[in-house]
Amino acid sequence: MRIFILQINSKYDVSAAKTYGQIIYLVNGPLNPFDTDAFVSAVEYELYTTCKFNAKKDVICLTGSSILVAMFLAVVARRHKKINMLLFDAKISKYRLRVLSFSN
Repeated sequence: MRIFILQINSKYDVSAAKTYGQIIYLVNGPLNPFDTDAFVSAVEYELYTTCKFNAKKDVICLTGSSILVAMFLAVVARRHKKINMLLFDAKISKYRLRVLSFSN
């Protein structure tokens, strides 16, 4: 299982996510949420061309800027009806694996 994180952010310690698999950071450097076309292009290219993201096996870890996380999730949800996600549960200080399913 591979864990996809949008970008490195020194504010967040994601080392606990390693218990679920290999961590892959998609984008090096800043992302501009106001340049939506460039954002979508960059994320889709990294996910589907460079990394060959497989929604059945791979997981996205939602961490970082809430705007960028929402946009990241939207990019993935556009192609998949089921998404594996890691969410940090602050009460127990651990990541929890959850599945987000979309019905027709």
